[in-house]
Amino acid sequence: MPKLTTDQIKFIDTYLKNSGVFYMDIRAELTDHIASGIEASGIDVDIQEYLPAIKQQIKRMNRHFERIALRRNLNAVMAEARKPGFWKVFAGLIATTEVLLYFTSADTALMTLMFVVLAPFLGVSFRPVVQGTGPVFSFRERYRLIDYSITAFCLGLLKLFAIYSGVYMHLIIAGYALIGSVCFAFYSATKLQKARYNVILS
Repeated sequence: MPKLTTDQIKFIDTYLKNSGVFYMDIRAELTDHIASGIEASGIDVDIQEYLPAIKQQIKRMNRHFERIALRRNLNAVMAEARKPGFWKVFAGLIATTEVLLYFTSADTALMTLMFVVLAPFLGVSFRPVVQGTGPVFSFRERYRLIDYSITAFCLGLLKLFAIYSGVYMHLIIAGYALIGSVCFAFYSATKLQKARYNVILS
């Protein structure tokens, strides 16, 4: 069979979307996988009949590609965490808070750091998963899950501060700084992952 046309590939993408393959990055990978399989078979296939015939297989592949996307996203975050920017954010948050701690009260310093770390991510938490008609990527949902975890953990650190003082103060500051750095790494990885699919979206 000759190479699939753009219309045929768009038909596959639309069919997958209507079949519950929600996330754009997973749908792009799955569309490419199906298209490549059809082209490699060398058989003239009626796509409109072929896709419904393999619907159960598509559901299994969707779950498989979701697992692949999760590993890819986490690997991307780990790669960002090994870059100098991660440690610059970490050191910057600690330095800023220690300066605040020197010139203001402990409450002011910690509350400032907490809101610097939390505010951007709380904003994401309360936005709907789907906004307008734009594409939705799987790592956006991972971002939201990490966001909720970070929020809970930060509140836990604040409770720890209410109980302890002294050296624990600096441990709490380091904890917040590490959380902020992880958030920065996840944000950077998200931008890079999204850029992978610009060619598909254009």
